[in-house]
Amino acid sequence: NIDMIRTEDIEVAVCRANEAYRAFNGIEKYEGKPHSWLRALTGGVMFDAKTVVALKDKGINTIADFKGKRVAVGPVGSGGELDSREILAAYGLNYNDITPEYVEASQAVDMMSDGLVEGAILGFTPGASAISELMLTGKVVILPIDEAGYQALKKINPLIDKRVLKANTYPDQYYDVETCGDPADLIITREELPEELVYQMTKALYENLEDVRSVAAAVRGFGPELVAPPEEMLIPYHDGALRYFKEAGILK
Repeated sequence: NIDMIRTEDIEVAVCRANEAYRAFNGIEKYEGKPHSWLRALTGGVMFDAKTVVALKDKGINTIADFKGKRVAVGPVGSGGELDSREILAAYGLNYNDITPEYVEASQAVDMMSDGLVEGAILGFTPGASAISELMLTGKVVILPIDEAGYQALKKINPLIDKRVLKANTYPDQYYDVETCGDPADLIITREELPEELVYQMTKALYENLEDVRSVAAAVRGFGPELVAPPEEMLIPYHDGALRYFKEAGILK
C-alpha cells in the first residue's frame, strides 16, 4: 500500500502503523529512503492481536515448541512475515529451526485445518471469523505470548503493545490468552494532497461512523476515541485531517 501511494496509483490506503513508521523514518527495509511525505488521514482504524495457533496433537505447548515443526509465517517480505520472525526470535528460534511456509493468512488457516502445517503465526482483529472457523474444528489451541516472551519481543520491536484475548473470544477457547499487537492501523496518504480534500475526506469518515463500522467487523471500534494526539502518532497527521479533528473538538 505504501508503494502504491508513492507511485500515485492510489491516494489513500489502510496501513499498519508500525510499517508507516518504518517507511517515514527510513529504517529496516526502507533504510536510506525515508518516506517523509507520508501523512495520516485518520487516527487508529483497528487493532490486531497476534494469534499463534498450533495443532493440539503435536506436543506444542509453547511457541518454543515450534522447533522442528512446519509453521505458516506469512508471505515473504510482508508485515505478517516480519511479525513471525520477531515472535520466533523472542523465543530463541529462527527459520533454520522450523520449516516455514510463506502463505497468506487465509491459506494458513486452510493448511491448519487440513493438517498441512503444525502451527501458524497470524495477525487478526480479535473475533475474526477465520480463527473462529479454525477453532470450531477442535484440533487447534491458541498459544500465549507470555510475559517473558513479550519482554523479549519488546526489545526487538519497541512498538509492540500487550493484548489479551479474553476467554470465549473464539470457540473452544475457555481461557484468557496473553498476546500482543501492533499500534492501531492508520489510513495514510501523501503530504501533497490538497488540505481541503483531505479535510473533507476525514470529515466524511468521522461523520458517518455507522456506515464505516458496518463495512466489516474489524472496524466496529473505529471512531474518535482512537484519534491520538499528534505527539503520540507514529507519523504526522495531514494538515487537512488535523484541521478537521480540531474543528470537531476531537483534538485540542
